[in-house]
Amino acid sequence: MSAIRHAGFGENYGVQIVEGPLSGMFSRAVVVLDENNTVVYREQIADIGEEPDYIAAYQALGIAVDPQELED
Repeated sequence: MSAIRHAGFGENYGVQIVEGPLSGMFSRAVVVLDENNTVVYREQIADIGEEPDYIAAYQALGIAVDPQELED
């Protein structure tokens, strides 16, 4: 998501970094909504250098994923 197209997104969703050298940028986060726009999975990563749990995000949608398919 970009703040260029969606001003206020980072603040509204609690992902905007407010202190330090990355101030103004967004933290890594995954939010999965179902067909009714209900949040079925959310994860915010504490360390911007870490990756979210992509498998859990897919599973929240009922999609089975082979972990090897997600590797680089």
